[in-house]
Amino acid sequence: MVRKIGHGQSLDWYLLGVLLYEMIVGVTPYYSSNKDELFDNIVNGKLKLPRGISQEVKSLIISLLNRNP
Repeated sequence: MVRKIGHGQSLDWYLLGVLLYEMIVGVTPYYSSNKDELFDNIVNGKLKLPRGISQEVKSLIISLLNRNP
């Protein structure tokens, strides 16, 4: 969606990962108050996961937020 090209079902799984991350952490995974930086973070940013999350949840979020499924 950010790249403005077609998308398929994998985007739904990615967005589920975004929702899960936000529900657990409190902010979106690649948050920035600057719109251009936010879009760059979504495309290129490194995923940062807090230490307090269980390994199983980390694994699920990483799998869902896979940019190249």
